Amino acid sequence: MIDRAVLADSIRFWETGRLGYNGVLAAILLMVAAGTESWEVIGRHFGAVIGLGAVANVLYCAAYPVDLIMQATPARTQWRRWRWIAWCAGVAFSALLAVVAALGVGADVPAF
Repeated sequence: MIDRAVLADSIRFWETGRLGYNGVLAAILLMVAAGTESWEVIGRHFGAVIGLGAVANVLYCAAYPVDLIMQATPARTQWRRWRWIAWCAGVAFSALLAVVAALGVGADVPAF
């Protein structure tokens, strides 16, 4: 059974981090759109943009099981001190995917 204090600590850390995560993804979308003609494309594909944002936030939740498992180990103290590195790695990977997705929205990709 998961200790309530551990669960509360996990929720506090990851949900606070979600604000920065969504901010980074929104900033990427705005920068890509501002630098190209993508405003029109994003408008046409608004549902896809919202859908991708929802998928990104569902995938963000994958951090919870990892965090709870790590907090159940003897390495809990070290994990809590260094889990921001996992957050940064996840945000960086998501940012890369967001750039690829934002630049690819509406792009003419040849069919194979």
